[in-house]
Amino acid sequence: MPTHLITALTSRAIATHLADILMEGAHTLDLTATGAFEQAPPDWRFEAWLPEAPDMAEWERAVGEILGDEAKLISFEHRTVEDEDWVQMGLDDLPPVRVGRFVVFGAHDQHKARVNEVQLRVEASAAFGTGHHGTTAGCLSAIERRVRLALSRGERGLTCLDVGTGTGVLGLAFAKALKRPVISGDNDADAVRIALENAEINGARGLFSSYLAAGTRHPAIRAGAPYDVVIANILAGPLVALAGDFAVATKRGGTLILSGLLSWQARWITAIYAAQGFRLERRHIIGDWATLTLIRR
Repeated sequence: MPTHLITALTSRAIATHLADILMEGAHTLDLTATGAFEQAPPDWRFEAWLPEAPDMAEWERAVGEILGDEAKLISFEHRTVEDEDWVQMGLDDLPPVRVGRFVVFGAHDQHKARVNEVQLRVEASAAFGTGHHGTTAGCLSAIERRVRLALSRGERGLTCLDVGTGTGVLGLAFAKALKRPVISGDNDADAVRIALENAEINGARGLFSSYLAAGTRHPAIRAGAPYDVVIANILAGPLVALAGDFAVATKRGGTLILSGLLSWQARWITAIYAAQGFRLERRHIIGDWATLTLIRR
């Protein structure tokens, strides 16, 4: 059946901010998915997919509440997409993402991967994480740095926990780079299913497990604690709520990688985690988004 697409060309900051706020669901709009995609510089394309024809007046009112006066600078277009695979349409616009030795791609771009790269095939889906978002790319960069350190030190037995795994891309990156088992969890059953499917697609099913869990609250996750590396690409609110749990889950001297943060939230989260015994090792900003690498004292 047909679906409906709203698009607009705007700046990266506005496109990504609007897509992320709408994805969080704090509105009355009926949406299937949102996204922000780079076009010819300096433009970015905002997209929103809807199951029913939108009331454009209601749409503009909701966007105005999110963006304020900036909403008046954006011209939205609506069209109906007939009998097409809209997820694949969106994926076809996404080039492979390369971060260090990692490359994240969809099946349509598998021929572009290089033999010396750690290849991560991830399809567009209901779960978050194709590598194109600044938070995912920031986490991949942090994982790349930790992997290089492990290889230089000859660390062979590192343990890793990926909280809020989404598509599983971050945990799979660690697992494939170091050939080490990773345990992961998500509070969304679809994400757990998709992450396990991606582990199978990427030939890492024996190295990757995933559980339906709120934070670290699953017996299998707690049984493996404390971990050498903990990764959590979620949102600022849950990161605050989970600070104590992550302190328990991370070994002394271990690495905690946090993202899902707007750049202005980085100092706040750093302070929260300092009170839990973490020191900031690195803050990485991509666009409006921050990724923090913390060390457990």
